[in-house]
Amino acid sequence: MKPLVVLSLLAFLLTGACAGNRNADTKQMYQQFLLAQSHMQLHETGPDGERLRMAYTDVGPRSAPTVLLVHGVPTSSWLYRDMIPVLVAHGYRVVAPDNIGFGSSSKPQAEGYYSHAAQAERLLDLMQQLGIERWHQVLHDVGGPISWEMAAVQPHRIHSLTILNTIAYEAGFSPPRAVDSPVVRFSMRMIGFDNRPVIRNVICSMVQKPEELDTPRKLEGYYRPLMNGADYAYRDFLLNLDDTRAAFPRYREILSSLEKPVQVIWGAHDDVLIGATTIPLLQSDLRIPPSQIHVLDSAKHLLQEEEPELIADYIAEFLRQEAE
Repeated sequence: MKPLVVLSLLAFLLTGACAGNRNADTKQMYQQFLLAQSHMQLHETGPDGERLRMAYTDVGPRSAPTVLLVHGVPTSSWLYRDMIPVLVAHGYRVVAPDNIGFGSSSKPQAEGYYSHAAQAERLLDLMQQLGIERWHQVLHDVGGPISWEMAAVQPHRIHSLTILNTIAYEAGFSPPRAVDSPVVRFSMRMIGFDNRPVIRNVICSMVQKPEELDTPRKLEGYYRPLMNGADYAYRDFLLNLDDTRAAFPRYREILSSLEKPVQVIWGAHDDVLIGATTIPLLQSDLRIPPSQIHVLDSAKHLLQEEEPELIADYIAEFLRQEAE
């Protein structure tokens, strides 16, 4: 079977299809996004002894409260691009890193680099090097487990949490069954996710209106990293789902122990992270008042692509109320 045929089959098993908008949009927006990023050397080395470098955006008044935006897989801080200027306009300093393995950060092609705990330590390292002692944390997808690991180590540094469709419990976590298929797992190991048609299908399946995302201008921020090594970290997550599942009881203990202001903003149509199951558990464990639960009927999993301004406004209002 030809590689492209196998890739297309894998994409069909794991995702839905895009609508197919073939416009001639440019790649300028992604280039501008990259130019606005900074890079910081972490204390950790890669498999060849090189220092790992983390890419991040850091904008807004240095004296203002800081909002840390934590992405999941297979995305990067690109996912938050339309939220960042809105949060800055509300008066916040915004730090949006690319986790190691994703975006413009280092992408070590070796096992052992992509545990949630390791990613958490790197974000804490970044914030320490930036001289930021406390911040408000916004998290999405695998950004949940990373954030739970951060809270387990240094809970006092996270002032509040805004939870967007994220992984927290076995209940409500419904990845495609195909991921556990030996055939699909073998294909992921051998082929990867560095092919444009596959990436396009994966990303577009995560939004309610794929035709609005399906343009070269918007998809470039997903194509470029995944075609330049980020598919390794994505595959590592998918191939090690059992590690995440095994951590769920511990994560629930961490969440139940937190004493922080929390709000939840959730895309209603997510078919992998089921809000109807997950939100009541979060609400109970984190003691979240009903007024801080926002379910967006207009959104699916990548709600930052679908309602960026609304989400940023919810965050700003939540933080304003907490400051009063």
